Amino acid sequence: MVCLSLKKYKMDNSIKRKIIPIKEKVTVCIPTYNRAELIGATLNSVVKQDFKKINILVIDNNSSDETEKVVKSFNDKRIQYFKNKKNLGFPGNLQRCFDLAKTEYLIFLADDDIFLQGAVIKLVEVMDKNPNCIIGKSADYRFFNDKMIPDIIDKQSNKTIILERGDRAISKSLDYSLGAFSGLIIRKEGKKIKVLSRGLLNSLIEPLFILLKEGDFIYYPEILVGLRCHNNLAYQIYTDSSYSRELFPIYNQFIKNENILKRTKDRFLKASVSDFFNIRLYGNWAGIICETKYIFENNYLVLLTPKFILYFILSLLLPKRVILFIKRVFIYINSKRIDKKEIVNKIIKN
Repeated sequence: MVCLSLKKYKMDNSIKRKIIPIKEKVTVCIPTYNRAELIGATLNSVVKQDFKKINILVIDNNSSDETEKVVKSFNDKRIQYFKNKKNLGFPGNLQRCFDLAKTEYLIFLADDDIFLQGAVIKLVEVMDKNPNCIIGKSADYRFFNDKMIPDIIDKQSNKTIILERGDRAISKSLDYSLGAFSGLIIRKEGKKIKVLSRGLLNSLIEPLFILLKEGDFIYYPEILVGLRCHNNLAYQIYTDSSYSRELFPIYNQFIKNENILKRTKDRFLKASVSDFFNIRLYGNWAGIICETKYIFENNYLVLLTPKFILYFILSLLLPKRVILFIKRVFIYINSKRIDKKEIVNKIIKN
């Protein structure tokens, strides 16, 4: 899939590199590990953005494949490549992203996802127009194919949503894709952002919740990012844990209003039932069992609802291709305003 010529590439064995002085307004940060077969398409979608004045940080978590070779084959001066001397895990590599980005804005992109054309400039414009917002996130779509054509589109809203800082933003922001890594924009402006948790999910969410204590969150409804679903981190890790089990401790930590905290947990448990199809598509049955156990421990009445019974049975018994078909039908019914041809026209080809 990565249509790149590697003949001009010169191997640089030096791990240590001086950081090039950053003069631009935006840094796109791509943490990566062993993604030689996919990161080419990811980088291509960044370097060909119509917003040219950007810095691109690729933080390699000590890959053992040809990731470095693919990255350096681009020969683009805006790309700064750093390879860790040892694998720091996702939390450690995330900290490197926060430390090395020195611009006003930091935008994240996973090493297997893509930007649509116009993604960077639109994210920046949204933040510029809303100076009270410290974090922003766009809508996205998911794809299972090498052509990057939309398979699943989950839109949380058809209009721009701003959540005021504090308990309200922390309570509702995950409903608007805050936890989705790609297309997440942060108004960094010299802030020292620390990754405190070693959990795969909490390591990202916790520093974002800290930021939402001092600034607002904005959800931009235009689809700007494509998420590749072959290895969706947010679901693959839940084989011996659950989504709720990871999130509830940080809800307890950051939401001070007891009424908001209770409503948030109840709402999240009920919504997690709808997530069974996603866990089944991107993860496995064990994730569904773990989520069910946690729902039982916190609000067993949810298990008695017709919705839970239906989703639980279907997600366990049906093949993935059938579940994918059902999701497509649901999305078609609820998302008739979305023009898939427009999305396809914005996909940046190699």
